[in-house]
Amino acid sequence: MLGSGTVLDTARLKYALGEHLGVDSRSVHSFIIGEHGDSEIAAWSSTNVSGIPLNDFCEMRGHFNHDDSMERIAANVRNSAYEIIAKKNATYYGIAMSVKRICEAIVRDEKSILPVSGMIHGMYGVEDVVLSMPAIVGKNGIVFLCNVLLCFPLMHSVIHIVNFQTVDHAFHRPPQLFGHHSKFV
Repeated sequence: MLGSGTVLDTARLKYALGEHLGVDSRSVHSFIIGEHGDSEIAAWSSTNVSGIPLNDFCEMRGHFNHDDSMERIAANVRNSAYEIIAKKNATYYGIAMSVKRICEAIVRDEKSILPVSGMIHGMYGVEDVVLSMPAIVGKNGIVFLCNVLLCFPLMHSVIHIVNFQTVDHAFHRPPQLFGHHSKFV
């Protein structure tokens, strides 16, 4: 089983980085991990442009204010859904393209690495929590979860999401999908 995770957010991040650096987004290798939305995490410590670490590539292109730029780009990606909703009242085209991409990887047994949601068992000390992490996706869904190199602050952010999920699930009952008295037939 897998979810669409942060495939859409990752595409937006790669596009924004490509625009910022003046390169094709297909040359940008980066992921949004954790959860989609306000608590999503840009995995900057593993980001590279065709194998060149992000900060090194930025300096090669004349960009030296790394922290401010990364913070601005991550915030723009995180808030882009709100801007699209304000203009179009929905974001269904973006998620449809992401689901299409995931389906292609499954149907074609591509073994593509995509940041999909899956159950985490032991990664970063996390157990039995669903998070979006890069995973090899093929005909059977998630083939293998990839352990992305994270710096300490990013790892701390992942643990924060996990702690929030655990507390949230302990005190909130899952929503009823079909009303209080419905039954599956």
